[in-house]
Amino acid sequence: MIRLGIITGTHGFDGTLFIDYLTDDFLSVSQQKTIKIGFSEQFSREFTIETIIKSKKGLLLKLKDINSKEEAVEFKEQAVFISEENIIRKSKKQYITGELFECEVFNIDSGDRLGKVVEELNLPANDVWVVDSGVNEILIPVINDIVKNVNISKKRIEIKVIPGLLEANTKSNDEDYDG
Repeated sequence: MIRLGIITGTHGFDGTLFIDYLTDDFLSVSQQKTIKIGFSEQFSREFTIETIIKSKKGLLLKLKDINSKEEAVEFKEQAVFISEENIIRKSKKQYITGELFECEVFNIDSGDRLGKVVEELNLPANDVWVVDSGVNEILIPVINDIVKNVNISKKRIEIKVIPGLLEANTKSNDEDYDG
């Protein structure tokens, strides 16, 4: 199961849920398929999708048998999990945040392994991947100038290391702060 997004509220009065989805480019989801909703995958319940459509700021999800705003509001702040086979991708370059975890990150020029993705920060300007190098954490801005290849099936990401990218992330937490 992959985390598709977080339910942030309801839409209208018919039980439609609003999802802040975790990908820049919407991946279609097979209609009439099941999803799970919960605070974690282990503590989730299964539901059938009635409709799911992209809106300007997220996804609108209507579940079968949830027919009022009152019924839908209980799902607020819970995650939506979907089986990978129910995702329809427009291209091989599309991914969802949950798929990035444990992907190995490599310098595209040198081939050097930089670490594994352990977290994704959703910031206003762009997302940032937190990569654990084993020594420290490297913050990788998710922008086209840096992220060159993402291969989810091989769990491999290749980035262009621009001047200052790695140096800005090498300070140890043990260093004294003079500020």
